[in-house]
Amino acid sequence: MAESSNEKYKVPAGLRPLLEALVRETLRMQPTDLINFSMVFFNVLRKHCNQNNAEDVLKEPTLYECFKNDLQKQIRANPEKFGLSIKQSDDTWRSADCITEKDFKCHSLPVTSYDPNKYAPEDRAATIIQAEIRGFLTRRHVQQMKKEGDEAAKKIQAHIRGYLTRKHLDEVGIPRKQSTVLHLHNAI
Repeated sequence: MAESSNEKYKVPAGLRPLLEALVRETLRMQPTDLINFSMVFFNVLRKHCNQNNAEDVLKEPTLYECFKNDLQKQIRANPEKFGLSIKQSDDTWRSADCITEKDFKCHSLPVTSYDPNKYAPEDRAATIIQAEIRGFLTRRHVQQMKKEGDEAAKKIQAHIRGYLTRKHLDEVGIPRKQSTVLHLHNAI
């Protein structure tokens, strides 16, 4: 029997949050040169890990904010290096002012503590995409668990029906098939 890919290739523990952070920042910045952007992303991440003596900057909210701000500063310093025009990179940061109160309610962002740099449209888009993916994966997992639960319930119900039928037959006095077969074998 062939091994499944889950058993054959183990995914390292920190890979998912690392890729999620890279995708989030890529969606926020919208660079055309993804390779250079990724190099800067990982260089800044390594710098922050070394500076803070922290293994995972991505899990600590305050460390991640510092990392994100430092990454944005480096991208803003040379936007043309990543395929962004200077005007486009400035517009990206100003467009956060156009968010309405309705947008906040839809995606659970606190209206009272609005900070345009903290909730940029790109950041919100990345958050929404991640939420949709997590929702999809959760629904798929729940469907599988539900299917397994339904199969188990069917087996349990079949056993209970069989037990109740045998109990009823014993109460009425009708011999069961098994007992009839045993009587025939004993008679021979």
